[in-house]
Amino acid sequence: MTTQAARIISLPNKNIPATETVQTESIAHSNICSSTSNDDFLSQLADDTFLQEEILQRQKACLAEISLLREQNRWEEIIELFHPLEEKEPEIIHFAFDLAIRREIAFALSHLKRFDEAIKEFECCLKYDPDNFHYHSGLGFVLYNSLYAAKNKEIILPSSEKKERIKKAHQHLRRAQEIRPDRVTAYYRQAMLYKHIQNKPDKALPIFETAVQNWEKYTQEQKKNRHQEYKNYIKSLYNLASCQADKKQCKQALKSIQKCIQEDNHKDYIHCKHKYFALGKIQFQMGKFQQAREALEFAASFSSPEDGDYILELLARTLFRQGEKQKALETISRIPRKKRRHFVIWTLADILVSLGQKEQARKHLIDSSQRDRRSRHRALIRLCKIAFQEKDYEKSLQWAQKADKFHLDVYNTHDPDGLFWAAANYIKLNQKDKARAMLDELTAFRPDYPLLPKLKQAV
Repeated sequence: MTTQAARIISLPNKNIPATETVQTESIAHSNICSSTSNDDFLSQLADDTFLQEEILQRQKACLAEISLLREQNRWEEIIELFHPLEEKEPEIIHFAFDLAIRREIAFALSHLKRFDEAIKEFECCLKYDPDNFHYHSGLGFVLYNSLYAAKNKEIILPSSEKKERIKKAHQHLRRAQEIRPDRVTAYYRQAMLYKHIQNKPDKALPIFETAVQNWEKYTQEQKKNRHQEYKNYIKSLYNLASCQADKKQCKQALKSIQKCIQEDNHKDYIHCKHKYFALGKIQFQMGKFQQAREALEFAASFSSPEDGDYILELLARTLFRQGEKQKALETISRIPRKKRRHFVIWTLADILVSLGQKEQARKHLIDSSQRDRRSRHRALIRLCKIAFQEKDYEKSLQWAQKADKFHLDVYNTHDPDGLFWAAANYIKLNQKDKARAMLDELTAFRPDYPLLPKLKQAV
């Protein structure tokens, strides 16, 4: 059996003079929308009824063919057969039967990460059908996908273009919501735009809530008719739980993730390792360490130590909080040394320190701090604490100052932990004036720093 797509139908270009063959979308649709050609076009419609019916049948055949290819994710073949539509099917464009096919072409182009071309196809559709829900929702989705690809460094977008695409994505998704305010997908996509692209979970949270509520308001008949949206309902529940957990709304987050697991039981739109990791993370935040442990152990069973390093790291912290330090060390040590990311090393060091293996912890942290260009201060503060425990206050002060300097150099702001531990070391070194200076700096920079009251008492 060949893997090449075979054309279902190919009709001759009869009754359309060669001089009128459509080459671009603007020329094609000028036959319909231009005031100077409307009369001629209507007259031609009256004259070419039989041809019009043939072309309509061809359009239906094209859509059926695309549907078959789409079910098998054969995006390249869709593009090979139908794009550009001006060249492949000029008669369909001539009779204005092209918009539904363009929507499918745009979808295929997006899957192939040919986002600019996909955007043009949807913009063409909206030019001639500006109130179409599917075109607004689809264009918003393509814009989001292009931004997500840029975030993952799969494509390059200038900063100005990113801002413009974020703006346009919001506009089209909001318009889709206005057209069909009871749907799920447009809300889910806009919430994802806020959460994953703009890093604004606070703004995403109420939109995820709307997506969830809309699905849950459906009658059973509506749910049956709109079953395609069920997947985005599940994903909305999952991401809603994440946003709620970020805001420390742990009880609400627990309800959301439990409902997600229950509703997704037989579909697995969200992979089990992700669902149960989220459940374990929320239970960890609530101090339910045994329940968190069970959820995380289950999540870890679906992943290798390399791919599930974040699961094993949190499981190790859970075991640590249960007092099982050696078990925690064994768990985090399952992650191959060369695959250990910096957050894994921080937790490994914490466990080693608790087991009295400070020198080994120090080696791991120094190595991490030398390689880490984004969060080096986290390792430096841990080195500061180790030296403080050893009553080497001069060395501890140096680590604290390095952490603060790194944060200033990279982020143009102080590291509050660096300021705190600098003040703590100045107190131990009996340099109270410098300790007060650090206290004043910390108070001005982070007045809500949780350890500030204790530091004021100590100074």
